[in-house]
Amino acid sequence: LICVGLMDGDVIVYDISISSGKAVFINSSYTCKHLGCVWQVQWCTSPDDHYPRFCSVGSDGKVIRWTCIKGELRQVILLTLPSATKSTRLDDGTLLTLPGPALAFDFQRHHKETFLVGTEDGKIYKASMNDPGIIDMTFDAHDFAVYSVRWSPFHPNTFASCSADGTVKLWHEQLS
Repeated sequence: LICVGLMDGDVIVYDISISSGKAVFINSSYTCKHLGCVWQVQWCTSPDDHYPRFCSVGSDGKVIRWTCIKGELRQVILLTLPSATKSTRLDDGTLLTLPGPALAFDFQRHHKETFLVGTEDGKIYKASMNDPGIIDMTFDAHDFAVYSVRWSPFHPNTFASCSADGTVKLWHEQLS
């Protein structure tokens, strides 16, 4: 299986062992999908291992976990990022503040439910699939967008990030 994130916010799953080229899992719900580009998808662990699961991050600031069940994708919103400091005023005078886009994420190898999310405004958030909606830690990481964040495969509290500000940084949770 291969999961794919699309520019319109949809995600689909293909079985590359089947030559038809048709998607085997499709999100049939248009009420719960990303409201913009999906920047990254990644397979994640399933507690029961009966159904494949993956997560996605998108321009709408959401981290969504998708479960492949009977030809459908069922979703749970794990995290909606806090509103960015930028806001815009609409034509009718309404002030609109949207979540900052989530651009990158990674799961910790030692605690597979723990993940990091890198954002367009340079922050990195640590959260857990076990506590949807809760941010455990915030790192004021970079001056510009975080394009990649990766946990160390060797040390459970260490990760690296790279950014549009031209820097690569190494992090230790207790020394942030």
